[in-house]
Amino acid sequence: MTLPRPISSASPQVPLRWVLVVPFVVQIFAAVGLTGYLSIRNGQQAVNEVTQQLRSEISSRIQERLDSYLEIPHLVNALTAKAFRRFNLWNIENMSAMEGYIAEQLIQFPNLSYLGFGGEEQEFAGAGRNNDGSLVTYLTDRSTNFVNAVYAVDAEGKPGEFIEEKPSYNPTIRPWYRIAVEANQAVLDKHLFNVRETSRFFCGGTVL
Repeated sequence: MTLPRPISSASPQVPLRWVLVVPFVVQIFAAVGLTGYLSIRNGQQAVNEVTQQLRSEISSRIQERLDSYLEIPHLVNALTAKAFRRFNLWNIENMSAMEGYIAEQLIQFPNLSYLGFGGEEQEFAGAGRNNDGSLVTYLTDRSTNFVNAVYAVDAEGKPGEFIEEKPSYNPTIRPWYRIAVEANQAVLDKHLFNVRETSRFFCGGTVL
């Protein structure tokens, strides 16, 4: 009697080479992927650290420049007040002397665009820088009938040719004057800060 053959249910055999190679390939890919991920992560952290350092350095330099820039009005006020007291420049009978001194200050400090001095009897002497860089002076006193007279500044830094008359200028009602009088010390009026096309304007006050 012949016995029937048993039906084989075994699946096809996997080649031994695959069994040995595949685990190593998987490990290699895993190692490469992990290394790449860590490299990218560490690189991103390094970029972030460098960026933060640059931001801190830039902020520090901006603050230094700003502090130096804002110190100019206080320095000019202090120097001018000292000169006025020492040489008795505040003389309502000779306001033109103040005009020349003020114009010289604008020449010495090119970042300053305007400087002026007012008296309690509405006298005013000042100098300003136009957008083209030229300087002019302003004078308001009895000699001008308290009309604001504008003069060009010559090559020597002195008031020269008459340019025009502007409406009366009363310094005693101006914020910079009132703030300085009320504070009774040197002040920088933050409300009168303005940046134009080519000039910077600061308004400070010192009580003489």
